[in-house]
Amino acid sequence: MTFEEYVARSSRWVWDVIGYARTQQVRMGEDALTSLVVLGVGALEVKGARVFDMRAGEHEHGADVALWLEVRGNTWAGVAIQVKKAKLRSGTGFYEKLGHTVGGRRQVDILIDYAVHEHMTPLYALLNDAASMGACRRLGTSCCSVWDDGWAGCTVVDAAVVKQALAKRGRRTTAWIHGRGRAEAARCALCRCVREDAAGFKATALRSRELPEDVQALLESSDATVGPSSMRLEKALSEDGPPGPAFVVVVPIDRDAV
Repeated sequence: MTFEEYVARSSRWVWDVIGYARTQQVRMGEDALTSLVVLGVGALEVKGARVFDMRAGEHEHGADVALWLEVRGNTWAGVAIQVKKAKLRSGTGFYEKLGHTVGGRRQVDILIDYAVHEHMTPLYALLNDAASMGACRRLGTSCCSVWDDGWAGCTVVDAAVVKQALAKRGRRTTAWIHGRGRAEAARCALCRCVREDAAGFKATALRSRELPEDVQALLESSDATVGPSSMRLEKALSEDGPPGPAFVVVVPIDRDAV
């Protein structure tokens, strides 16, 4: 299974699970969904990139997940991701926690500062279902694939758009966030056909660099697949780098796909 296939499958799963939980009046938060998706990636036992669960130090860097994708050769794209789940109020989908603050600072600003320092791209992964998305579920595909409404289960948007949403009342809705191409399905963003169109989040628009030494050390290790953080992993991460991961998992990535 390729990375884009996993993203498509997990997006559909999120879409269905949130919707089902809503009908059963069962609370399904973004934290639980994030954990299950990250663990699911590790269960595939494939190679090509690294995903770090960053929530233990989220108050310091604003990211739930750090993702490193191999673009080509020894060039990697780092993505710092904050996850938010849509809620429903009076028939309108909105992201209640989009303006979350930590110590008086907005989380989005903390995320952007961290991403800039680490040469990563700051993104928000938005988790949705049919009820919260309403008519805007039909985003349309920005790639070569036939659109599937389930792909709207996980959409991605640049952190800069989140700042725009917070600048004016009424912009935290799923309709505004997904309007005018501001956000797109994560599956489409990583499609192999994407090349130069960087209007939204595109794989080709990601900031790339040589893989940091601490992450390279993890890639070269033979036993880092999935499991609790170990002393070896914590030691491999430099003091200036991201905090030690709670989990390290491996995901597939096609070098020719981006």
